[in-house]
Amino acid sequence: MEKESNYYLFLAGVINESKYLENEESERAEADHHDDHEFKSWLSKFDTKFPSDHHDNLSKEDQHNLYIGRIMAVLEELGLIDKWPEYAGMSNLQEIVNNYQKLLVELVRRNHPAMFDSYKKWHDIY
Repeated sequence: MEKESNYYLFLAGVINESKYLENEESERAEADHHDDHEFKSWLSKFDTKFPSDHHDNLSKEDQHNLYIGRIMAVLEELGLIDKWPEYAGMSNLQEIVNNYQKLLVELVRRNHPAMFDSYKKWHDIY
């Protein structure tokens, strides 16, 4: 009889653990959904202020000027406007685009730390 009661206790434990894990997963999914909604709302506002879309239909010169202006906006937000020659002073468009993307990551890290991990995940940055 003792063996049977231990078996029943074991089964009861497994069932309770299973229910606990289901509830925990459900709560985590709801939290992720809430965080996801909050992040997407923040990202929409952030992307409006600091866009990351590319305009391939623009001439190289216009793209160059566009990204220099974008870099200046981020540097101003970071309080580093005097550093613009380091980030936008080169003639290679791809380097300027890369610098802009790096500055966006730095801006989020510094000014929006609560969104930093989600931002990196969203943009596949490791």
